[in-house]
Amino acid sequence: MRHIIGILSLVLMASCCAQHKLPHSEVPGPATEKVFTLVSYNTGNFAKYMDDSSPLAATALKNLKADAVGLNELDSCNRRHNVYQLKEFASAMGGMEYAFASAFDYADGAYGNGIMTWDHIITSNALTLPKGEGSEQRSVVVVETKDYVLACTHLDHKSAAAQLEQARIINEWFTLAYSGSKKPVFLCGDMNALPESNTIKRLEECWTRISSTEFTHSTRNPSKCIDYIFFLTAAKSVTVRKAMVLNGADMADVSDHFPTMVEVSWL
Repeated sequence: MRHIIGILSLVLMASCCAQHKLPHSEVPGPATEKVFTLVSYNTGNFAKYMDDSSPLAATALKNLKADAVGLNELDSCNRRHNVYQLKEFASAMGGMEYAFASAFDYADGAYGNGIMTWDHIITSNALTLPKGEGSEQRSVVVVETKDYVLACTHLDHKSAAAQLEQARIINEWFTLAYSGSKKPVFLCGDMNALPESNTIKRLEECWTRISSTEFTHSTRNPSKCIDYIFFLTAAKSVTVRKAMVLNGADMADVSDHFPTMVEVSWL
C-alpha cells in the first residue's frame, strides 16, 4: 500500500511540474546580433563634375549593400535642381525610406541634409544649428528606427567659432535626448574639420569616432579627412567590423567627396 501511495505522489508531483513548466515558445533564446552598414556621403548635389551623377552613386551604394546612408548637399525643388533630389535618389536605390532637413532656403527652394534607410522610420526630426557671424545656417536630420537612431549633419566651413558652437549644440541636444539609450545612436556627415581639430575634439567629448581617417576630400586631389561617422558614447555601444573610404576611381567623378562607410554590430 505504501508503495502504491509513493508512486501516486510521484505522479502528482510530475503532473504539477508539467503544468508550471514554461511552453517552449516562451523560453528566451540567445540575443541576435545586428549587423549594420552605414555610409556618409557629401553628394555635391550630384553635380560637381557632371549634370547628374546620382545614377553612378546609386550603383556604388547598391553594390555596397548599405543599410542606411547619410547625405549632404542635397537640393530640394530649387532653380538649380527643380527636383526633390533625396526622394529621387531613394527611389533609384530601390525604394528606401527617407527624411530631409533643410539647412537654408536656396533659389526658391531648399538645400540641406538627408537620410535614407531600408528600416522603417518611426520618427524623424530636424534640428536647426546656430548661425554664427559670417557663417551659413546648418541643420541636423534625425531618424529613429526600431534598432537605432541616425543623425546626419554638415557643419559650417567658413567660421571656426561657428563650427565649434554647432558641435556644442549637437553634443548637448543628443546627450539630453538619448543618453542611456538601449539603441545605438549614430552621427555622420561632412564636419569640414580635420581629425585633430578642435571641432572633432569637441564632438569626441560625447561621441566615439568609428570611421576611417583616410582622405575623403577632394576626389581629384585627396588631401584631408573631413567626413565622419560616430556613435554616442553614452548610448548603446557597437563593435566596428569594417571601416573604409570608398576612394576607387569609379567615385572620382560622382562628387568632390568620397563616401566613408562602417560596418558595425551589436547585440
